[in-house]
Amino acid sequence: MPEARDYFASLEISDELLAAVDELGMDGGNQVYQECAPVWDGENDLFDVASLDDLVLLPNPRRVLGSDFLSPQLRNVLSARGIVAN
Repeated sequence: MPEARDYFASLEISDELLAAVDELGMDGGNQVYQECAPVWDGENDLFDVASLDDLVLLPNPRRVLGSDFLSPQLRNVLSARGIVAN
């Protein structure tokens, strides 16, 4: 759904809220996935993470859940920042 993806892409999150994020959860069952692709069955690469460049926006992440779907290179990026990848 382009409208939902556009909404989330343009959503502004304050620095204060970004600083409060200490855990990320990447789970295809999360509602945000259903909002963006209501009929997604998880069988393609639609939501595959290709980059962690935006991680710099989060100053305090400690843990990423569901990171087993990340490439080894991206898991290394998390490790280098001291972020536990579960």
